[in-house]
Amino acid sequence: MGVNYTAFSSEDTRGALSGSRLALGNSWGMTVHGGIDIRVGTGQLRLDVRWVDIEATVRLDGDKLGASAIDPLVHGPAYVMKLRALLG
Repeated sequence: MGVNYTAFSSEDTRGALSGSRLALGNSWGMTVHGGIDIRVGTGQLRLDVRWVDIEATVRLDGDKLGASAIDPLVHGPAYVMKLRALLG
C-alpha cells in the first residue's frame, strides 16, 4: 500500500471538441502493489500487479465538467538483476 501522485499533460481534443482546451487536474491517491519474485540464474523473474486510485478534475475551456475516475489495474513480468551481480 502506498501513495500515488499523477500529473497529466498534453491533453488533446479531436472531433466535436477540436480546438477546445481540455485540462485534467493532478491527482493524489492510494496505490496497492503485490507480486512475487522467482529466482532465475543470477536474477529474478518478477510477476506483479498494481492498482492505482486516480481521480482528476476535468475542465473544458476553463469550465469544470466534473471528475474522472481512472483506476488502472496494471500487471506484468520483469527480469530483475542486482548491480552487485553485474559487477561481479
